[in-house]
Amino acid sequence: IVDLGRHRSGPSGHRLLTGPMHQALESCLLSGGQAILFINRRGFAPSVHCTGCGELQQCPACSVTLTEHRRAGALLCHYCGFSTPDNDRCLYCGGSELERTGIGTEKLEDALKQCVADIRVARLDRDTAVGEGVERVLDRLRRQEIDVLVGTQMVTKGHDIPGVTLVGVMLADQSLAFPDFRAAERTFQLLAQVAGRAGRGGKAGLVLVQSYQPDHYAVRAASAHDYATFYRQEVGARGELGYPPFARLVAVRVDAGGENQARRAIEQLAASVASHPKVRDRTVRLMGPAPAPIARLRGRFRFRLLLRSSDRQALRSVAARIAERIEQGLAPAHASLDVDPVSML
Repeated sequence: IVDLGRHRSGPSGHRLLTGPMHQALESCLLSGGQAILFINRRGFAPSVHCTGCGELQQCPACSVTLTEHRRAGALLCHYCGFSTPDNDRCLYCGGSELERTGIGTEKLEDALKQCVADIRVARLDRDTAVGEGVERVLDRLRRQEIDVLVGTQMVTKGHDIPGVTLVGVMLADQSLAFPDFRAAERTFQLLAQVAGRAGRGGKAGLVLVQSYQPDHYAVRAASAHDYATFYRQEVGARGELGYPPFARLVAVRVDAGGENQARRAIEQLAASVASHPKVRDRTVRLMGPAPAPIARLRGRFRFRLLLRSSDRQALRSVAARIAERIEQGLAPAHASLDVDPVSML
């Protein structure tokens, strides 16, 4: 594990390509091996900030920042597909003082080409999969026509490439920031999956994990392939907070074209169960209502209410009352119930 808070940037000048990662990469290539570098962000820069007016370049239809895709010459929204030309002009003030922050697969690809002579780099993400195709890129890797494969989650699952002796995770704790009680679990799963891509042939493999939180139990346990330790700590945290598997959840989601319309609808649904006996005696806990983590998506405002209980029958009773209220109509808002939600966004 490499602590990104302590290690300086490597020869590329970019902080995420640290000295230890650069050394491991050079050693891998000198010995005739291949490498996979994983970063779960496509594009060149995940956010573009105007230093003139202070605004982040945001999607007009979603409450998310636009990602710079330098190859396409565009700023893209990864949720609704909105695209605008990347003409170095602020969308708000028209100024040219734009600052790119963060790193995506395109920027990492460029950094590798700058710091390692004659390196053969390919990308595998949603952008390249459309044009070249996933299997075509992987076939080139198998034929050893590629030295380093840079990619998103597409590089983590199920690939058996004997020549890969180094796997580098560029930012292991990125997924820990998601507003989801499963964030640690998903981080552990992702790191364990990508680590399994190294050393599948005759040579031993090395997995180098870079993280700003190197002591986080999910990062530590995944690096050691220690499922039992991760499980013990994760179950302890879930039990203390009352999250699954110690309780069940129902997500009540509302969206509407207007913010006030969406807020009014979710408040009506919350009020419809406020007097329910299982809510009043706190057998079923109401969490919210509040704006969804992505408050606006594809032009619609989103609010959320969570129901939580260890009593399945009580939870079902409260959810049924909300379902009845939804059936009575909340136009122009749309509402839905999600039992045991997989996504908290």
